[in-house]
Amino acid sequence: MPRRTVRVHQVDVFTRSRFRGNPAGVVLDADGLPDGILQDIAREMNLSETAFVHACDDQGRVPVRFFTPTAEVPICGHATLAAHFVRAFQGDGTSGRVVQTAAGGEWEVRWERREGGPFLTMVQGPVTWGDPLGGDHSAQLMRALGIAPENVREGWPIQPVGTGHAKIMVPIAHVDVLRAITPDMGALRILSEDVGVGGVFVFATEGTPDGAFTEARMFGPAIGVPEDPVNGSGHGPLGAYLTARGSAWADVALSGFWSAMGGGLRRDGRVWTRVHPDRTAVDVGGFVVPVFDAFMELEW
Repeated sequence: MPRRTVRVHQVDVFTRSRFRGNPAGVVLDADGLPDGILQDIAREMNLSETAFVHACDDQGRVPVRFFTPTAEVPICGHATLAAHFVRAFQGDGTSGRVVQTAAGGEWEVRWERREGGPFLTMVQGPVTWGDPLGGDHSAQLMRALGIAPENVREGWPIQPVGTGHAKIMVPIAHVDVLRAITPDMGALRILSEDVGVGGVFVFATEGTPDGAFTEARMFGPAIGVPEDPVNGSGHGPLGAYLTARGSAWADVALSGFWSAMGGGLRRDGRVWTRVHPDRTAVDVGGFVVPVFDAFMELEW
C-alpha cells in the first residue's frame, strides 16, 4: 500500500488579516497523488477550494488542479493566488510571474511585496458571454434568491459571463437588498446546472462601503460551495460585465476598482479588478496572508 507525507498549507486571500478574506488549501507536491486522494484532502480541509500544485512542465508553466469538498473545478481565483503565494514566498518572494495551467486554460500570475504585504494578481480570460436569462430562468432565479424583479438594477441584464468558470451576473439595485438575500441553495443548484455555470454572482454598486466600488456575494451550491466568502473567479466576469454597461462604467472597470465581499460571513475581504484595454482579459488580485501549515500522512 503506497504511503506518503504531504505538507498542507492554509492561506487567507483578499485580506491583510488572518481569519478574514477567503481561506484556501494548498498542496505543493501533488505529483503522483491519485484523484481520489486529492478529493479526500479537499473534503478534509473543508474549504471552498484546495489547490494541488504539480511540477513545472517543459515550458516552465505550473499545472494546478482545484477541488471543492465535493468536485474538481476548472479554475479558482483565490486558490490560484494562495498556491502561488506559497510557491513564491517559500523563496525570496520579492516579485515575479509565472504561467499557470489548469483545466480551464492558462493564466499569468504575478506577485510582489507591497506596503500592506504580499500582493498577487492573476490574469483571467478570455471573456465569454452567455445569452441573458429568459423569462422562465429569470423567474426561477428570483424565487431562488427570494427577491422581487424590482430589486434587480433596471436595464441591466441577468446573464452568464465567464473568464474561465462562468457565473450568472445578477445586478442588485442596492447593497441592503444584497445583504438580506437568504437563498434557496437547492433551487440555485438546479438553476446553475441547468444553465451550465459554476455559480450565481450577485453584486451592487449603490450603498457600498468606503473604498469599495462594488459589493458582491457568490453562491455556488452546484460545485459544493453554498456561499464563497470572497470570490476571485467571479470578479473577472464582473469587470467584463461592467464594460458593457456604458462608458462611465467601462472607465471604472478599465482603470480598476476594489470590491467588498464576505462581511455577512465575518470573512471581510477586498478584491482588486482591472479590465485590460482590449477588454479580452481581466486582472484580479489582492493581499494574501498565511494561516498555518501541517503535515498529512496518506496511504492508498
